[in-house]
Amino acid sequence: MGTKKSNKLYAAAAALAVTASAVAPGLTADAASKVTVKSVTNPASISHYGGYTFAVKKLSLPKTVKVLLSNKKYENRSVKWGKVSYDAKYIGKYQTISGTVSGTTKKASIKVKLNNYPVDVVEPTLAPVAVGEKLNLPSTIDVKYKDGKVVARSAKSFNLTAEKTDKAGEMKLSYNYMGNNSSIKGSIAYEVKAAEITNVMNEIKDDMLSVSADVKYPAKDAKVEVLVYAFKDMTKEPIKVAAELKDGKLTAKSGVLPAGTHAFAVQVGDVVSPAKDFVIEAPMVKEVKAINAKQLQVTFSKAIDASTVLDEENALKNIKVTKVGNEDSTGLKGQLSEDKKSLVITASSDEVFNGSYVVNVSDSVKTVTGLKVAAFSELVKAEDKVAPTFVSASAVAKTTTKKVAVKFDEPVVADGVIAYVNGAVAIVGVGSSSNELEITASQDLKAGEALTIRLTNVKDFAGNYTTPNPLELTTTVVADVAAPKIVTAEVYGEDSVKVTFDKALDSAQASTLGAKVRLLAANGTPAGSFANAATIDGKTAIFKLSAPSFDKDGKLAGTFYLDKGIKDSLGNETVELFTKQLSFQKDLIAPLVASVVYKDNNIVATYTEEVSITANTVVTAINKSTGKVETITLTAQNAALSADKKTVTISNSGLADGTYELRLPAGTVKDLSSAKNESAYFTTTLVVKNSVATENDTTKPVVTFANEDEGVLPVTNEGSEYKFSFQLVDNAGINFDSVLNISNYTYAGKALPANAYVTTDATSVTDKDVVVTIHVPKKSVPVTVDKGLFSVVNIKDAAGNSLAAVANTKVTLVDGVAPELKAATISSGDKTTLVVELTEEVKGLDAAADLALTVNGEVVVVSGVTEITAGTDKGKYYVTGTGVNDFNAASTITLALKEDKAQGGTVIEDIAKNKATFDQVIKVK
Repeated sequence: MGTKKSNKLYAAAAALAVTASAVAPGLTADAASKVTVKSVTNPASISHYGGYTFAVKKLSLPKTVKVLLSNKKYENRSVKWGKVSYDAKYIGKYQTISGTVSGTTKKASIKVKLNNYPVDVVEPTLAPVAVGEKLNLPSTIDVKYKDGKVVARSAKSFNLTAEKTDKAGEMKLSYNYMGNNSSIKGSIAYEVKAAEITNVMNEIKDDMLSVSADVKYPAKDAKVEVLVYAFKDMTKEPIKVAAELKDGKLTAKSGVLPAGTHAFAVQVGDVVSPAKDFVIEAPMVKEVKAINAKQLQVTFSKAIDASTVLDEENALKNIKVTKVGNEDSTGLKGQLSEDKKSLVITASSDEVFNGSYVVNVSDSVKTVTGLKVAAFSELVKAEDKVAPTFVSASAVAKTTTKKVAVKFDEPVVADGVIAYVNGAVAIVGVGSSSNELEITASQDLKAGEALTIRLTNVKDFAGNYTTPNPLELTTTVVADVAAPKIVTAEVYGEDSVKVTFDKALDSAQASTLGAKVRLLAANGTPAGSFANAATIDGKTAIFKLSAPSFDKDGKLAGTFYLDKGIKDSLGNETVELFTKQLSFQKDLIAPLVASVVYKDNNIVATYTEEVSITANTVVTAINKSTGKVETITLTAQNAALSADKKTVTISNSGLADGTYELRLPAGTVKDLSSAKNESAYFTTTLVVKNSVATENDTTKPVVTFANEDEGVLPVTNEGSEYKFSFQLVDNAGINFDSVLNISNYTYAGKALPANAYVTTDATSVTDKDVVVTIHVPKKSVPVTVDKGLFSVVNIKDAAGNSLAAVANTKVTLVDGVAPELKAATISSGDKTTLVVELTEEVKGLDAAADLALTVNGEVVVVSGVTEITAGTDKGKYYVTGTGVNDFNAASTITLALKEDKAQGGTVIEDIAKNKATFDQVIKVK
């Protein structure tokens, strides 16, 4: 139909409404009317009205139609329409609806078209969002229509309204879809999630905590931190470490933390992960062991300052190795591992490690951060029965060489080895390390040449020969004509450049290498000159500026040039000029005091960097008890600097025992920088506890076992301890640290039993004649040792003199461990019997009243106890219970030794007469 409307059509169409209501019932005919109906005005085929397409869920048909009466007048009459079909097959098609006009036999009809319309929304699955994050709305939403089709519609037509995401939980996204005069309202559920923290990992390195974690759904703008609870104290405010969160991965790194057990948790916004413990180890020796007949290994918990364990020649410092019964080992060399946590000690050329040794590590050993390592002493047994193993053979040449390096897994002896290279006799010598043999061929070995090497009688220092013997090896001479390359160049300190190459350098060029470097300013003028000589150490070369020209801010910048022609150890030379922009910073930081202690009659002050001593400085010490002021003027005679130039040792010039306020004036030391920064004023409390004059004292302390009876020292049995004593005398004074060190005593060839300790009857650290008592807990002696050898080693006097020889006596320590029930099982061959085992052989376990038995909590009278005298269960006991025919049927069975009070007290004891432990309950398995 068009848009033109007749009055008749308008009247009919006006009654056609778009509504959800049902079709109203038709009107009844006027009973009084006798008028003849001439015609019915047909409402026509109505599917449009005024150009508007109807989209209906329910159709309201016109309630009345116009009828023409015989008197030529129109009258509204109701119509009773037939049913409208809403079946999907009529969607978009016309259907004719007929109806009966009331009061007539006339029919009225109308054409209607049911247009398609939405019936439901296909709810999309919405991804969860974090608290505070905006919901990511879909761009389209699927709508299901009456005809069954699903159509994607723009989300803009849905009038979407999302609930706030300011808290975690299930939220709703409301919609009101408007489509073709029809609307669908509803909501789509989505979840707002709190942060999820998983895979929390941690690592400890250099006393710092590194943390990583996976984080999902972090709240918008959430603060991410790691909370560190020092010493696991959750009652105190944690240390807050800022973290980084990127692509769902959280990382954080703390500052240096003190030694101890701590805890940490990860916090993202308001969400905190469960706390995890971590341990920062104190600086200490973790292990000492003999790794072969020539080497011991000391493992530390921290990276160690090499200068505190090795001197410039790699000789051992602050660590002593003493064979039981001998003097300290001498000529020991050491090598620190790359991580500086492991020190391998190598014996001198004329010594091997075989037997028992006391390894003493003094508290002068320090970490790379300046912390003291706790003093340590341990007895180590060295015994090497393992033959050396071949590791590798190598020969490198630019064109030719005569040298072949053969490496083993431990030090080997060069003397006596017979060598052939490609069938010709060769000379054997010590290689670059004690683990290496250097084979010198009698002929030139060309680059690329295949070598066959035969070695006979290769052995370690314990005399273990390689297997097989002779040892046959093959290798090829590697041609090395490659120029050395620079790996890194960096500022080293305030005035040096450290250049690292990919190959070892020729050390012979060190004296003139400085001529190959320059530092130029931006305008091309020299910004500083370098010393002629460089320092070469393997792959590194250090160039030092002679007189750096720092600006007023203490900075110096320029381009570093290194000419070509730097030689590696084979003579290959660099072929390119190297340049790099470098910035130097003048050292304006004064040296700080790291520690001050009183040791061996000296005041020992350690600083944080290398220093020099300022002569004629006056150090003041005020006695806190008397107020007396003592002064020490520093001179070359009474103040010495350590080899690493970080420790100043001041000889005591008259300080009596007591507690002092020590004052080190400003400028006591200066650092070695160009600015010569002076130390600041420093004061601390100093306890002087050993002022015995020991100068020129060479007399050794003496141990006497005055109470010996035929070479056996009596042992006192008091309470829970065994005790035995000896006399210690020295002419000047005693080093009580060595006396109280439990590692300086051995028993039966081993360390003293666990938890043993030492006391003396001294009243002062100046005493020269004392009684030393060894205390051994009885429970630490599991087996009786009759006349075991007791040895005293490494005891020293105040001057550092050790015992002239190991002091030996014999001591009998009796088993002090009480026997206990060890285990009980149901006999595999007899379900009525238990097989019971004790920790050791006993006497007196022979009656039913000696045992307490329960089955499922009920007391069961023991009916029999029989010792097993033969077979694999010899020494155990068979136990039966009254009325128990099947122990396997019970869920819980317990057993305990008990005192038979009815017999005056059962005595169950071991052969050392240690009474058994009563009422110790064990479960039967």
